[in-house]
Amino acid sequence: MKWSDVGEAEAAKVKASTGIDIGGHVHAFDSSAAKHIHKQHGDPAREEPRGQVAVTADDLRRLPAHIAGADEIERGGTTKQGRETIRYYHDEQGTTVVVEEVRTGRKELVPVSMRIHKGKFREPQK
Repeated sequence: MKWSDVGEAEAAKVKASTGIDIGGHVHAFDSSAAKHIHKQHGDPAREEPRGQVAVTADDLRRLPAHIAGADEIERGGTTKQGRETIRYYHDEQGTTVVVEEVRTGRKELVPVSMRIHKGKFREPQK
């Protein structure tokens, strides 16, 4: 399900931050992403020891706002399928981290992970 086109300003910001060209892409969501996020990051008993907050259905509905309001954007590595990812950090009552997979054939950006950290957070640099 498509939720928005990638505008020129967003494409330029991502290109400058990551080197990844997303011009002409759309943000989309599929049911497998929601299932994965809920399974991996939706259980308070698992998230609390990690210093994270469990992701709820309301958090998933706010996912587009977290991407649009990102305070920092970085290249996120590659998926098992060899697709590049983009990591967005949105600092608001802690840090929400959203990772989108770049699907070049379909020109889609699809969330593959979402985590909510209690405080300000950035992935350690390798």
